[in-house]
Amino acid sequence: MLFPFGGFPLEGAKNFRDLGGYRTSGGRYVRWGLVYRSNYLANLTAKDAEYLHNLGIRLVCDFRAEGERTRAPDHWVGPLRNTFLCRSVRIAMGRLRRRN
Repeated sequence: MLFPFGGFPLEGAKNFRDLGGYRTSGGRYVRWGLVYRSNYLANLTAKDAEYLHNLGIRLVCDFRAEGERTRAPDHWVGPLRNTFLCRSVRIAMGRLRRRN
């Protein structure tokens, strides 16, 4: 369930947001429940992980540098088939397309 202010009931990721509703360069709009963003997933709780799993997320891109990921690894759990630690969404999407 999305809350009216666009927030999610997460204890360990305060800035997790749905990017639905944004206008694309082609004049269309991003669908709600399709693309999410967050600033930091290293503090996810078990309850958070369950909630995020139920959103059906299929791809996680961690754009932090290797040292940042080592110091504060994500606590993402769940049956993701595609988790990429990369610096480019374009690269990650290319990898996802090749695997599916």
